[in-house]
Amino acid sequence: MGLLDIIYPRVCPVCAKPVRRDYLLKGENNNIPKDIGMEKLICPHCYNRLPFIKPPTCLKCGKHIEDGTKAYCADCDEKDRPFEKCISIMDYSDEIAGRMMWDLKYKNRREYADLLALIIAQKNAAQIVSWRCDALVPVPVHPSKRKSRGYNQTELVANRLGELLDIPVKPQVLIRARKTVPQKGLDADARARNLKSAFAPGEEACPKRVILLDDIYTTGATMRVCTDVLLASGAQMVFGICCCAGSN
Repeated sequence: MGLLDIIYPRVCPVCAKPVRRDYLLKGENNNIPKDIGMEKLICPHCYNRLPFIKPPTCLKCGKHIEDGTKAYCADCDEKDRPFEKCISIMDYSDEIAGRMMWDLKYKNRREYADLLALIIAQKNAAQIVSWRCDALVPVPVHPSKRKSRGYNQTELVANRLGELLDIPVKPQVLIRARKTVPQKGLDADARARNLKSAFAPGEEACPKRVILLDDIYTTGATMRVCTDVLLASGAQMVFGICCCAGSN
């Protein structure tokens, strides 16, 4: 443990206390990967409490589905999804995941982005690499929101994931052209109206094969609108990665 870890200890996103790595030394039973530095970002025993999405999952959006005989969730069965496939990691309806994403976005817990990127890579690296994509494109926030917050949480995750998987991150391929109200609490139709003309092509050329990275997938409105812009800008295939997925 370094001096900075002692003076400014990492806060566990589950128990909200300084990360306790002594559990590793005691040999406590846990499933945390011990070879990629994740034990510095979350208590090993708290890792077991993370609400990972369990199979079966929708082959399109990555949400959990109750009926294992079906390939798609009800939403993806009924609605057109222009992206190829989306991977989602945690169940957003769980209180732990909801609080973790809130703290990342609004309480300056930027270190949670490192943990999320490590989990995504550890669980899905082979699949992501198999997509053979040219770039990671984070869903942008409006410049006014970035200025007040100081960062775009999705871009933080993308930057770390890009380092881990050696995929270029291109945040200027897509821009937020219009400020919108928060999506939380809106139904599917209201979300679609809220995002109309909200995104536009940026100054960077759009690659042919793109991974679009967002923090939360609920109705799929953001993923759909951003994918439409990317396809219109020259992308041939768009895949998605979301930190969490669940109901609104």
